[in-house]
Amino acid sequence: MIGKHEIPQWKLDEVEHLVGLFKENSNVAVIEVAKLNDRQIQEMRKILRGKATIRMSKKSLQLRAIDMYKQESKKENLDEFAEKIPGQAAFCFTNLNVFEIKKIFNQSEWMVPAKPNEITPVDIWVSAGDTGLPTGQVISELNMTLRLPTSIQNDTIWIREDTQTHHAGDIVDVKQAAVLKKLGVNPIESLIKIHYAW
Repeated sequence: MIGKHEIPQWKLDEVEHLVGLFKENSNVAVIEVAKLNDRQIQEMRKILRGKATIRMSKKSLQLRAIDMYKQESKKENLDEFAEKIPGQAAFCFTNLNVFEIKKIFNQSEWMVPAKPNEITPVDIWVSAGDTGLPTGQVISELNMTLRLPTSIQNDTIWIREDTQTHHAGDIVDVKQAAVLKKLGVNPIESLIKIHYAW
């Protein structure tokens, strides 16, 4: 049993791993991950394979690792670096220069679903054609939630014509977001941004 003030081994291991990454790499970028999904992080890891390492950890462990690395390395500006870490962040460790790593991030965009109860920055359209969805209760969701003109062909639901469901600035409610996602509509451009680099 772990004592009241004993630090779990996994936390010690994570801090040690982070310190090792600090030592092995010349640059570290901070990525704010609060609004990112797992798929984006995984895809970014693939793009950066062999060039950089993305590591997600609890902020308390990140700060502890920075403090330990500061004591060992005597590097400057680490306090400033620690202060700029947002609540939910990942570290991107690399030996590329900061401009190269920023360029890679800036060239990596994804189209993602509209988030529930958030304002859409773009017009949202549903294209005409076969949705691939079987007939049933879902047709009423399409008609009532998004007011889509539908028909049934070969036992699947079709959208009869291109239809705008939202204007930029509209709020996408929970039901609408769920139906858009079910239709595979990913209208929002998402870019993983570097919050700060050291």
